[in-house]
Amino acid sequence: MIKNIIFDIGGVLLNYNPLKFLEDMYDDTDMVNRLYDCIFASKEWVRLDEGTMTIKEAVDIFASRFPGISEEIHMVMKNWQSMFVPIIGTVDILKKLKTSGFGLYYLSNFHDEASRYVTEKYDFWKEFDGGIFSFAENMVKPNPEIYHTLLERYSLNATDCIFIDDMPQNIKAAEAAGITGIVFENPCQLELELKKLTAQHHPSTDCL
Repeated sequence: MIKNIIFDIGGVLLNYNPLKFLEDMYDDTDMVNRLYDCIFASKEWVRLDEGTMTIKEAVDIFASRFPGISEEIHMVMKNWQSMFVPIIGTVDILKKLKTSGFGLYYLSNFHDEASRYVTEKYDFWKEFDGGIFSFAENMVKPNPEIYHTLLERYSLNATDCIFIDDMPQNIKAAEAAGITGIVFENPCQLELELKKLTAQHHPSTDCL
């Protein structure tokens, strides 16, 4: 029986689109591409998610690697968290699931500083029963161990859980751990898939 729904955060509950963020900041395609490659596509960005590097350390490396755009790098790193805006339809689904009695958890690749920003800014966190940010575990999805860590920490049975993520490789890893997965596309698609999956276990209840 499905009892628990596990959410990714960036790209599912909060908008996360670095390329659009950069395009809104700079009307220069070359600059946008350079900043994207320098920051968001870098190995340091992954290390921030892993919690093995500080923001200051990352910025220093970015600026030394690309001194010609140092000012822009500092500006991006000062403001990038502003792209985290709630996806209202998904937040509404989260609240409906809570009202219907499902356990709610999060499992997301996130920097320390960014996690503090979003948990302080938005109140939907009170709907969750628990969760894991990657930085606190020093590992990121799709590392199989992070899924098992979540299940063990909250005494969850994999077969009782659905995991929602916008990255297919993260869903594949969840399914390998025995968790039912949904690749998120948009709130309407998510609601339809959740209704279909939960109806198999709650046939007399409209969960959404």
